Amino acid sequence: MLRQLGVMAGANDPSATGPAPALLRFVVAMLGKRWHADRPVIVKANVPVNFIAARVLALDPLAPAIMLHFPLANYVAAILRTDGHVRWTENVFAELRIGESRYSAVAPPQTAAEKAAALWFTQMKAFESLLQTYAGVRSLEASMLFDRPAETVLAAAGLLELDMSDVEARQISAGELFRSYSKNPALDYDPEVRTAREAEAMRRLEREIEQARAWAEAAGERHGLPAALDRPLLGEPTPLL
Repeated sequence: MLRQLGVMAGANDPSATGPAPALLRFVVAMLGKRWHADRPVIVKANVPVNFIAARVLALDPLAPAIMLHFPLANYVAAILRTDGHVRWTENVFAELRIGESRYSAVAPPQTAAEKAAALWFTQMKAFESLLQTYAGVRSLEASMLFDRPAETVLAAAGLLELDMSDVEARQISAGELFRSYSKNPALDYDPEVRTAREAEAMRRLEREIEQARAWAEAAGERHGLPAALDRPLLGEPTPLL
């Protein structure tokens, strides 16, 4: 339901910082129902929810939240890796009406690479605003999950006020959670396999990545784009372009 509210709002929601409608309050209240009274509820949002994140956080301005993101090149390689991924990109671009956002008005994206860039850029602008507005928000460059898994798990637990020891964090990071693909557990998602797959996609999609970079750089000149997202959960800010 939360995803559908994001789709309904789209990327050009004029009430993104206004009062939350009754339906949003109801959905967030339902998501907040706890399995255990003494444990917090953690919601893993998807792309459409990023566009109503300001409205969700406005209901609880001090709530912790993590803005998971990739630099542009890695993002393009991830979402254009196969024909199925390209279809997903095209569908989400249309579903969220990215082409109608003010970031796309001057140079409407035409190719899949430009649409991927516009989808990424619009999310980075949303994340930038959230980091400037809400004290509990942190950014997290996605490779940290794979390169420093135990540290990332421990840092996330601290932000979410979960009691966790170093040993527990290492156990989680060494377990199935970090070695399986949630959308298809049958696939091998060993770190070495994932790294090789990403490197191959970045080589093969070099032209698309450059096309996406050109679109994003031009959009950044018009609307501004930070060199990196502030307040990283772990490590130093990572360049976006």
